[in-house]
Amino acid sequence: MCIAVIVCVFLINYFVSIPQEEVTAEKYKGIIQFYDIATPTVLGNDFSVISTICEEFSEGLEFSFVKLNKINSITPTDTYLSVQQNADIIRYDPSLTDMNAVMTDTDFTLSMKKVYPEVPVKSDTGKVIVPYWYDIYVIILNRDLLEKEEIDFRGDITRDSLCAVISSAYEKGGEEYLGYSSEKAKELLFDTRYPTAVANEYDLFGDESRSISEFAEGDIVLYLGTLKDVAYLQRQIKRGKNICSYDVQLYPADEEVMYISEIGSYAFRECEDVKKKELLLDIAEYVHSYDAMKYTENLGMLAWIPYEEIQYEKYPYLREFAYFIGRRIFVE
Repeated sequence: MCIAVIVCVFLINYFVSIPQEEVTAEKYKGIIQFYDIATPTVLGNDFSVISTICEEFSEGLEFSFVKLNKINSITPTDTYLSVQQNADIIRYDPSLTDMNAVMTDTDFTLSMKKVYPEVPVKSDTGKVIVPYWYDIYVIILNRDLLEKEEIDFRGDITRDSLCAVISSAYEKGGEEYLGYSSEKAKELLFDTRYPTAVANEYDLFGDESRSISEFAEGDIVLYLGTLKDVAYLQRQIKRGKNICSYDVQLYPADEEVMYISEIGSYAFRECEDVKKKELLLDIAEYVHSYDAMKYTENLGMLAWIPYEEIQYEKYPYLREFAYFIGRRIFVE
């Protein structure tokens, strides 16, 4: 009995006296390589948002940190997910062919689906590809030119009022008064496969896309673009440029639909180191948190978290779209 007591006391003293360094040494030690392409903020800083996220997450780490590596957008994701490049996290490219290189953790992806049901994480395959921001197609109206040409438009745009604006603009200035950023932006408005289609006005827009800079100069009444185009306009205003006054609207439809043009997602590379994988999943979860998602407003984009968590105080149009309760459809 006496010997047993002595042994117990010894074991208790031993575990209590373990240095803190040995306890925390169970955490991963090393550098997490984060590769990303430039996503300009409204102010024009290419990497400030993702740099801030990496730095703030690293502040809570004792033995490791997240290093941001800047790459160009034309480099295939496969290249950076290879062992040679040693990328742990990379901006996801839908053209990625080697899905075996992407981390698989069904429990994690299902938990993300449970927390944020609309988040398009790969819960069906268990692949850890985490969305951060998304861009949407919008209609941008030149308020100055509408007033100058006495084209009637008030309040939220409807299908009928949109057709009226397009017809009036064409009558006043031909196809030069109408512009679009991409064929897909035009298809959504005129292809009858989509609920937003107003097919009878299709031929009025011409055959060539126009740049958002042309709209900024004030020569286009109505422009079909995305939030990235609106961010460009905001950037010009903040730089003191004299551009036209404008209004931003969703595409009108018989049902509430928001069309997503692009999703800014990150793929996490598979690894055999258990501790490193735990850290990578912590980063993936952090990307989903308010602490990281609140910076999407700086990008002029929308975040994949419940709308009430981000107020979007800088850009009211983002707040309006964030409260949208209809369907979000990714147009590929």
